[in-house]
Amino acid sequence: MNVIFIVIHLLFGNFYTDSTKVSADPPVSVLNEYVDLTNETIHGLLIIHRLLENYNQKLNKQITGGTPINLYNNSDLPKDIFEDPEGWFFLKNPYKIVERLEQHAKSNPRDRSNALLPSARRMLKICNAINTSRFTIEQYLQKNDMKDSLHQKVIFDKLEVCVGMYEDYFTTASKLETDVLAMYAPKDYKKRSYFYHISQAHESLKNILRTLRAKEESRIDSELSSLKRLIAQIELANDKTGPLQGTLGKIHSNVIVKIIEAHDNAYLFANTAIVPSEYQLYDKFYYYHNSQVINKMNRYGNGYVREVNLLMDQLKIEELKLFEEPHFFQVAYPKDEEEKDLDIISSEENVVENLPEQLLNRSVTSSEHLIHVDSMTFTINLYDYKLTDGDIVSINFNGDWILKEYSLEEKPVKLKIKLNENGKNFLLLHAESIGRRPPNTMGLSYYFKGEKKEMVLKSDLKASEMIEIEYVDPNRS
Repeated sequence: MNVIFIVIHLLFGNFYTDSTKVSADPPVSVLNEYVDLTNETIHGLLIIHRLLENYNQKLNKQITGGTPINLYNNSDLPKDIFEDPEGWFFLKNPYKIVERLEQHAKSNPRDRSNALLPSARRMLKICNAINTSRFTIEQYLQKNDMKDSLHQKVIFDKLEVCVGMYEDYFTTASKLETDVLAMYAPKDYKKRSYFYHISQAHESLKNILRTLRAKEESRIDSELSSLKRLIAQIELANDKTGPLQGTLGKIHSNVIVKIIEAHDNAYLFANTAIVPSEYQLYDKFYYYHNSQVINKMNRYGNGYVREVNLLMDQLKIEELKLFEEPHFFQVAYPKDEEEKDLDIISSEENVVENLPEQLLNRSVTSSEHLIHVDSMTFTINLYDYKLTDGDIVSINFNGDWILKEYSLEEKPVKLKIKLNENGKNFLLLHAESIGRRPPNTMGLSYYFKGEKKEMVLKSDLKASEMIEIEYVDPNRS
């Protein structure tokens, strides 16, 4: 019996082990399919991105006036942009790329690259959801009176959902890119190659774009210096390997020009940051990221990525292609004309050393959150949170009562507040009544780095909630 077991083990043991073994290095051609999927879906999402901007601007124009950025609409596009039945938008159809990757996984169950499939599927799922949103928003705009503030809020909320979906796509695509790069193992000689230096410059420019996406300026100067040095290294590598001639030489020249233009536009952001009128409702980060820098990289704007990848194909070099960078979406809210007429509120005390622990015979509780602002003077909106149930409040700023016995049920209130440059700054909610549904709840909203922020304060007749306000210099991280 033991002899039979040993024979079976010798015959089938190695076979069993091999069938579960994962391959060490996935084929570069397969990894490049994931690069192609990312780049093609980024291009499709940009088309929808422009539509969503248009919906946003049309609504703003109806409210206070605005400038449309794009002129096409849903009727100009196929029902599913990513199917692209007429072949208008994609060099490679995203659905067919995923089909090929699924087939490869079935045929090569031990390939490490199969672990990338869940991210690919999720990216396509997010793309489908964003594609659907362009119709739901358009239909709502057509069926409802957009002069009604309630309908306006519905559209803004739907657009904010799209913000989240674009961010979800960015997170998923970034993970896929990181995983693909981890699976790609170039030979030592390739690390000294022309394309290696291009990839290094590309990574530096991606860092600049991600700094703009995060709305942090502090790292841009160092990245610009790095990018300038890497551009010189690309030229040096081209000279050492024998300068590209003819058509390939023209492609090389275009690549260098586009990278330099991206560098120069990022430099303009760091030094002047001029934003044209049609982007005034957004901010400088949005404009320079989505228009001035990324269009020198991505296929939109005939950026260098497509040309570099084409150069690899024409030279028949097995290198990992370059990933494009996703755009980010942001809702532009109309400028409130009422803000121009608001009086600026400043506290009588120039310096508040300590936060209050008790006020008007009530204990003071500190919110676990902070209000971060990027301007020493900012506007805050106060409103009855969720249910308008008759809450009456008083608001204290740095020890001064700036609002007394105010019913938020009647009308939300806007306050323009100037912070003290030194010491503490705080807002405190004092309940004069707790309405029909205790405790007293007040919503507050404001903008930080161009994004709308919302928080809730709660108070009752025994305790008042306080929230501290901190100024964050927009020029540092």
